[in-house]
Amino acid sequence: MGVLKNLFGKKESVNPYPMLKARSLATTAQDLNLAPTEKMPAVFGMLMEQNMGAASVVLLAFAEGSVSLYFSNGGGIIGAGEHATVRKPALDWIALAQTTYSLGSPNQKSIGPGEVQFTWRGFAGNVFASAREAEIQSESHPLYPMYAAGQNVITEIRKMDEARSRRQ
Repeated sequence: MGVLKNLFGKKESVNPYPMLKARSLATTAQDLNLAPTEKMPAVFGMLMEQNMGAASVVLLAFAEGSVSLYFSNGGGIIGAGEHATVRKPALDWIALAQTTYSLGSPNQKSIGPGEVQFTWRGFAGNVFASAREAEIQSESHPLYPMYAAGQNVITEIRKMDEARSRRQ
């Protein structure tokens, strides 16, 4: 079917989500010219994946300033870290990740609908933690600070995107 569509001038759209997510997990600190520092001893990036059933969303931030939001239905916002209003909370999220790295485990699991998974991109290796979103929303949950900080980044991305849309 794809060949026929191409023959008649219609192109199949390719969902970039799987490739972007895989690239996010494969990017190394060395690729980004990052090394451990006193302020950043353990973690150089964070991913937060939310499985909402019909779709998933991945928030990605790296310590060199890259911030992106990917949607499994094919959309996304790349380069949000170029905006100071997004970059600051993203870097704050990574700073918080330095203190929560020990919450993760090297064992990654698939998450189901209603679950959130965090991936600490650590200099010594990735660690993962996941839980039901309804549980993480409780301030008493150990992952709540990471969840709240990630949601703050998403809010700033949304506000930046809405402001950009109004200007167009």
